[in-house]
Amino acid sequence: MSVTESNCRSGIARFSTFLRAVTLSAHPGRGVISRPSPTGGLALSRFLAERKYRVYITTLIGTFITVVDATASFVAVPTIALDLGIGLPVAQWVILGNMLAVTAVLVPIGRLSDLLGRKRLFVAGYAILGAGAVLSGTATDMAVLITGRVVMGFGAALTQATSIPIVVSVFSVGERGRVLGGQMGVVGVGTVLGPVVGGLIVGLLGWRAIYWVTAAIAVAVALLGARVLKRRKARSATPLARFDVGGALLSTAFLVVFLVALSNGSRLGWRDPGVLLALLGSAALAAALWWQERRAADPILDVRLFRLRDFSVGLTSAVVAFTASAGAYFLLPFYLQMVQGVRPELLGLLLTPAGVVTALASPVMGHIADRVGHRRIATLGVALNGAGLLCLSQLGVATSLIWAVLLFMVLSLGIAS
Repeated sequence: MSVTESNCRSGIARFSTFLRAVTLSAHPGRGVISRPSPTGGLALSRFLAERKYRVYITTLIGTFITVVDATASFVAVPTIALDLGIGLPVAQWVILGNMLAVTAVLVPIGRLSDLLGRKRLFVAGYAILGAGAVLSGTATDMAVLITGRVVMGFGAALTQATSIPIVVSVFSVGERGRVLGGQMGVVGVGTVLGPVVGGLIVGLLGWRAIYWVTAAIAVAVALLGARVLKRRKARSATPLARFDVGGALLSTAFLVVFLVALSNGSRLGWRDPGVLLALLGSAALAAALWWQERRAADPILDVRLFRLRDFSVGLTSAVVAFTASAGAYFLLPFYLQMVQGVRPELLGLLLTPAGVVTALASPVMGHIADRVGHRRIATLGVALNGAGLLCLSQLGVATSLIWAVLLFMVLSLGIAS
């Protein structure tokens, strides 16, 4: 028997054990595991016997498919443009429409989950994500496809706003660094596997298959979440009466106008009257949002938190770090392909080490943060981000591929921290 065949059979056996353990943990009266293995099978069944770990696995699966779908769509855009007969400036809205929907409603959705309960929105989020994926997979023109991607963005916003609070609510303070590190590790793995898996699916089955796979897994996560999550009672008989509608509308309008201005600034020029008007409008909306949240009885964004030094500094650092690193994540594939001449099929492999670093370092850094304090680890992460970005800014035609990959790994280590 070859090594490959042996590994495949071993993997199938382990996956079968996992599925049986999940089934029996969810339906304890339907059977028992006879003579469980003293190592893998028994340990897994004990692990899944605790509700908090079943909740954790549900959120991990959901996070993974959300990230894979987002990153796989990058690979599919050129094929979509060719298939639908459109240019790349229009095709980019497959990505931008999804991101815009996520960003615009994430803050009000987070507040809404506090009022209505996170289980409802978690399950609804994956159901909406699946529905949007079906719409995207059946699209025959760009308008329908972008609509489907926007619907997927709304669903993703519901899941992102609830996943981490759900995990935090079922684990103790001493365990949270480790489990949240695991969440970041899944994000890292999904970020790496997304382009690779997406490329394979597009090449073998076509771009629509990406969304059909997403739809199937999203529906499965919705059903699993409906079973394992507990429904929390609303704080009042009429929870929506406390919802800050004005703040929700203003925050959404501000983010939409601001992001549209940013997305068109580089294309039309920053002196374009439309871009300038959008920037001024976003500034006016931001001021109105600040005024609204100061007077709201139950604001979706408590502006008094910005008086806390740790909150303001931490939030500012996170925004700057993630904004800068997101630019690097977007530009590096173009650098490798267009400057270094890397073939598209090898691009995912070169980006894999950075994702491995994120996946492995995230839980480790979370565990260390539980012991030495989160401030030190966060400071280390920002320092690594800055060093990695500074070095990446010096990349050129003569730069070694190995050096570029190593720098990207440093940046990923900073994100993991």
